[in-house]
Amino acid sequence: QAPEGAAQRTVEQQVLDANPVLEAFGNAKTVRNDNSSRFGKFIEVEFDAGGKLLSAQISNYLLEKCRIVTQQPEERNYHIFYQLCASAGAPGVPAGLQLREASAFEYVKTCDSIEGVDDAAELSNVLECLLSLGFTAAERDAVLRI
Repeated sequence: QAPEGAAQRTVEQQVLDANPVLEAFGNAKTVRNDNSSRFGKFIEVEFDAGGKLLSAQISNYLLEKCRIVTQQPEERNYHIFYQLCASAGAPGVPAGLQLREASAFEYVKTCDSIEGVDDAAELSNVLECLLSLGFTAAERDAVLRI
């Protein structure tokens, strides 16, 4: 059974809601791009005879694992780390993560912000999208604790 809120979204909306989640966990700021994809994704979609979207499957590949421990000056780690730090104590953020400002953490202190980006608002959107995608609160918390 889908969590409350998930069943109300169309397949099309769920496909769109997957993107902020994928970007949070797979995109980072680079010298050239503030929202650079550090992974590849292949989206397979199925339509009915009338052109209505029936289903979609997203496959990810080539995650840039070295970014987790090393960034160049003016680059950031994956967005999710900064989003969590900016949202410490906010509703939907699991307790016990020992969050504080990003500059306090070795792996994310190189560049802790992007001009014009509200990391806390971005995490709020990611949490809403996880609900839309059918994640339970326990599953969402488990993902954020990893």
